[in-house]
Amino acid sequence: MTVLDDVDILKWLDQEEAARPRLEVRSANTNTLTSDTVTGTCFEIQREVLLSLLEKAIGVVPTRDMIPVYTNFQFRVAEDQLQVVASSQEMSIVVSTTQIQTKVTGVEVFPARTLLAIIKETSVGTSVYIEVTASGAVIVAGSFSAEIRMSSGKGFPTTANLKDVVFHQVNRIKFIDAITTVKYALPGKDYSGQDTMRMINIKGGKFTACDGSRFQQTRIEDFKLSLKLPTFSINSLLKILSSSDQEMLEIGEVKGSIVFRLDNTIFYMNKLDDPYPNVEQLWLRPALSNDQELRVNRQQLITAIKQVKIAADSDSNAIAMLLEDNQIKVVAKDTNNSASAIIPCVWDGKPRTIVVNYTHLAEMLKAYNQSECQIFLGEDAKGRKAPILLKDSETQAIATISQMVAYRAGLTG
Repeated sequence: MTVLDDVDILKWLDQEEAARPRLEVRSANTNTLTSDTVTGTCFEIQREVLLSLLEKAIGVVPTRDMIPVYTNFQFRVAEDQLQVVASSQEMSIVVSTTQIQTKVTGVEVFPARTLLAIIKETSVGTSVYIEVTASGAVIVAGSFSAEIRMSSGKGFPTTANLKDVVFHQVNRIKFIDAITTVKYALPGKDYSGQDTMRMINIKGGKFTACDGSRFQQTRIEDFKLSLKLPTFSINSLLKILSSSDQEMLEIGEVKGSIVFRLDNTIFYMNKLDDPYPNVEQLWLRPALSNDQELRVNRQQLITAIKQVKIAADSDSNAIAMLLEDNQIKVVAKDTNNSASAIIPCVWDGKPRTIVVNYTHLAEMLKAYNQSECQIFLGEDAKGRKAPILLKDSETQAIATISQMVAYRAGLTG
């Protein structure tokens, strides 16, 4: 037997594929493991159906148990339907299925991560049987069984009744693309400015995000809703929307929440009432007067950034772009290292040096779909450098990033 000292045995164990047992409708062990008296819900469901629901809902469950009840799933078991609910203080999700054999209806809460871990360990293709008794829940799948303690579920948040909600439809892919385009300009963890900018603002079909040094905007024609999507909800929302292939997404509003409905999923996020700052006036308008056009192949510019970034100062992430004679020399320099790459461009202006945060530039390019970038530069004023403007004529997206002073990239002057 070969001994491998460097094997992470827990990782290896988790990755090992489980044996595939003979398929059974019901475990023969069920009656010997459950209580004589059923005190709660009881149902049977295919392992893959339940696992899909839990994996979709777990993204909302908080990683810290500041409010312990939020670390649970709530199961609403009806005659021919199961709803799995997960909530935090800011978001809730309800995922449902009719692929269930209900024995006893009811509402129960299960420890979310414990239940998910157990269902993951059940064998592929098995039928999962869950019964709640006075001592907890019994879970049986094939020859595997587990018993878990449960809390009362007191204080688990309720979800709004959607009976009278007016839903508006929007193309799901267009909505995802709009959010993905602007989200990089949202304030990050180190942001110390106005809290009212920690959102994507949607108004008049325009999706806008800004962190004071970056501005990004795109639009969806004929989108009539005015919404404020808080930063904390964006990744969860995108994950949910991307898990479906349904063409149209439904969006509505209830008291205190924005509601997204898609397939078997309803996602709630808290509404923000604070007014969004006039970022167009402060960060976009100064860039709209930029009239010096720089055209460059998008992929070549991305490659140059990738090549030189290793030498960029780790605090500022600054790189310089030296424009002259229809070429760009991309330069990065810190105390000990330097790197440069030269790429062609179309530039009719006088020689010029631009210094930017390379992560901001790369994120701006990532959201840009055209093979050739249209970048517009303006005249620097005394004490203030003009922002850099990028336009996408096809998607109507527009973005700006701030310039940095030359010494940040190891240059003088």
